[in-house]
Amino acid sequence: MVAVKTDIDYKQFEKQLGDMKHKMPSIAKKMMNKVNSLIKKEARKNMRARKFDKTKETGIYKNLYSYSKKDFSAKIGIKKIAYYSIFVENGANVTAKNYKYLTFKINNNFVKVKSVTIPAKPFLKPAVDMYWNSNKASKEMEAVFQKELNKLFGENK
Repeated sequence: MVAVKTDIDYKQFEKQLGDMKHKMPSIAKKMMNKVNSLIKKEARKNMRARKFDKTKETGIYKNLYSYSKKDFSAKIGIKKIAYYSIFVENGANVTAKNYKYLTFKINNNFVKVKSVTIPAKPFLKPAVDMYWNSNKASKEMEAVFQKELNKLFGENK
């Protein structure tokens, strides 16, 4: 009979796995930061692809933000300074609230209209869907997780 006896230094595993419990929130934060940075990059790419008007929409382009917390939550969006971004993303129908008409100055002439339709030009939602509704986010997070595990367990790859 052939037998192989293996002894495992479980004290080392306990130490490393114990560290894992405490390090998991910061690892999760790194994982979510990676995905959010890729979503921001894709959203900006979407804006460039539709040839956004820099004079009108630069606030949206520059005010994309994301953050992750150690409580396993993350957020990506546009800062309040670019409050009109929701109208660009989803479109809108603007009507006069207190008057019969909206008045705009166009080429030194005042034009009255009952309503204005702003067409939807989505840029953030397609980027979010591209990552979270496919396996791209999982792949990116797995890569970050593996890198952190390698650091934790001392493997250099």
